[in-house]
Amino acid sequence: MTDTKAKVFISHSGWDGIVEKFFGELKIAFGDDFEPLYDMEHIGGGDDLDQRVADLIGDSDAALVVVDQRALDSEEHPWVLAEANWLRGTRPNQVIPVLIDGVDPSKLKEKNWEPTGLHRTVAVAATAEGSETEQLSRLARAVVEALQPTLTRVRTSKATKQLADILSVFPETVLTHAAEKLKPSGQWSERHLAREVAGALIAAAKNDAPGPFGIAMQVLQKLAETDLDRAGRALDIVVPFTWVDGDVAAQIPGAVVDGRYVGLGVRAVGAHTAYVIRSEAIWPPDPVHAVEPGSDTEYVNLDEDLEKALKWVPPESPEVTLLAIVCDGSIDPVLVEKVAEHVREFRGIRIVLLIGELGEADVPQSLRDRLALIRPSLAAEEETKGLSYADEGYNSLTYHHERGRPGKRLRAVGS
Repeated sequence: MTDTKAKVFISHSGWDGIVEKFFGELKIAFGDDFEPLYDMEHIGGGDDLDQRVADLIGDSDAALVVVDQRALDSEEHPWVLAEANWLRGTRPNQVIPVLIDGVDPSKLKEKNWEPTGLHRTVAVAATAEGSETEQLSRLARAVVEALQPTLTRVRTSKATKQLADILSVFPETVLTHAAEKLKPSGQWSERHLAREVAGALIAAAKNDAPGPFGIAMQVLQKLAETDLDRAGRALDIVVPFTWVDGDVAAQIPGAVVDGRYVGLGVRAVGAHTAYVIRSEAIWPPDPVHAVEPGSDTEYVNLDEDLEKALKWVPPESPEVTLLAIVCDGSIDPVLVEKVAEHVREFRGIRIVLLIGELGEADVPQSLRDRLALIRPSLAAEEETKGLSYADEGYNSLTYHHERGRPGKRLRAVGS
């Protein structure tokens, strides 16, 4: 997948000896999940060192402070301590002290290091069992295990990231005031405010009773007083989390990773998009393009339909774009093969989402091994009701927007 590596800033005392050996093991343990950010590869001759370090820290999702015996010598190797203090002020969501070369955790409580706050963080330390290579390999794996919360956060749903982009435009005071229903204003991270509020909004929507008037909606109502359009766009992302069955939707990403088609047995038009958003996949929900061929598949203009779908693909061309084929009754294998043939010619489309009231009998034998059939438990009328929550939510947002305008007074709803 693209754009799913967690970026990890690494502070160290020098590129040789045990540190160099540890880096070698760490790169192996990182695999394709993490991208290390450090001076040897990201800072060149003539660069402003302080500025580049600040840039790397600012671009990181997490940080490792590798503390060996040299790093403890703040006179000869002062930069590790300086960077540790820097991380305290511009801290990524996760900072992990990594202790090697026989450094004891108690050293982080000493006079010079205590202000960094690292002694309050659970350190990952090398153990003495086995050879040095075995110790460092084991330590690297332990670091990767400790970084899993960061990886999970980075690989959070595109829906959450899109929501954060929408919320980032609101002034900080407006966003923190609106989000007080989720958490007191003083507990939000200033640096990651929009992302934290986005995650909390979606978490609240999952816990709300079905419908558009839970805690998450109250936050959006507050935001609508300032910007109705952006609050409405946020609503589009949040609403599916209030009614779509998350366990069912969660099956979609796995099928995509396996490279299979997905037969999604929804009936209400538009429900497929809601399920894709609710699936919390790491690919974006926007490029879900519906093709409704009707009963005559021979003359379906797939070139034209695929061209429409590709207009939604961002310039960086994500690895997965969904093309939805609305099935009338059973799955038409001729249509599926036509789509598959065209899909192979377009980078960015790797799976076909088949939409319709589908059962096992509707899947041709030729597709059984290549199709994951996912059938939500909601009846058609319940899906329709779920989709109607967006309309009810828009009405509520509009009311709060009008009520929040200076000098504007409206009678209460229902009065």
